[in-house]
Amino acid sequence: SIVQKLNTDKNIRKMIEGLLLYTKSANIQTIAEFVCSKELSETVEKLGIDYMQGYYYGEPKPPEYYGLINDT
Repeated sequence: SIVQKLNTDKNIRKMIEGLLLYTKSANIQTIAEFVCSKELSETVEKLGIDYMQGYYYGEPKPPEYYGLINDT
């Protein structure tokens, strides 16, 4: 949920920037959840977060939708 406030809260942005310094130096990949707008997606990309997910990309679907669970 902190990602949702990334564009509006300077303290959260600094915290995420600090976490990214650590993850990059430790070769850990990152994912931003709750990306819900183009503006937020652009900010996340500029910061160098590796992956994004959220309503901006699509609404969550049940596993059956993707054929991950058989109904039989």
